[in-house]
Amino acid sequence: MGHELSGELVDFDNAPGFEKGEAVSIIPYFSCGGCIACRKGKPNCCTDIKVFGVHIDGG
Repeated sequence: MGHELSGELVDFDNAPGFEKGEAVSIIPYFSCGGCIACRKGKPNCCTDIKVFGVHIDGG
């Protein structure tokens, strides 16, 4: 499905808190930020949530 990704950070422009060579992973849930659930701080209940590798192409 491609929703569980990890890698090594080899190059970046501006990523405060990260270092080259560091192991990284992603959180595969993308909320809209604008619906009532998101505005109330509950992005897991987003009305338009997208899951990487399920609703959108995975890695």
